[in-house]
Amino acid sequence: MSTTTVKYSVYVGTYKKYNEGSLFGKWLDLSDYADKEDFYIACRDLHMDEDDPEFMFQDFEGVPRSMMSESSIDEEVWEMLELDEDDLEALGEWMDNGNDFDIDRFRDAFQGNFDNEKDYADHCAKETGMYDVMEKAGIDERYFDLDTYSYDLFNGDCWISDTGNVFICS
Repeated sequence: MSTTTVKYSVYVGTYKKYNEGSLFGKWLDLSDYADKEDFYIACRDLHMDEDDPEFMFQDFEGVPRSMMSESSIDEEVWEMLELDEDDLEALGEWMDNGNDFDIDRFRDAFQGNFDNEKDYADHCAKETGMYDVMEKAGIDERYFDLDTYSYDLFNGDCWISDTGNVFICS
């Protein structure tokens, strides 16, 4: 099951019913299903009055428009269901900055959420052991030029969104 609190809902009808003038269907929340196969089983159960129902996704909420059509749902939608709400927001920002949907590339690029560029630079200095090296050399960490380090990071490999999500350029 999904860990997301974002609703990914699809209204599922069939082409046969639609062509006969009926909009009969139901809103299905994709996160209610373990995977794509479970979702399609629910669709078949919903339209069991047809021998071979051709599903028509007449409306949707939460799913990016580029990942939906009236006759199909992109495979990647099922991967998105594994993301939590904060990661989904970051994914949206990452995609809005010209990146294609690719969960693996997104996970590699996304570094987390920080108050500002300097906080991320401080995080990097701690994670890479820069402060520890200075301490072992007998140099107080306040002599580390965090402003210059932050400037270098964000004028090269990193960018930060308006909400504080930090990404490494790839």
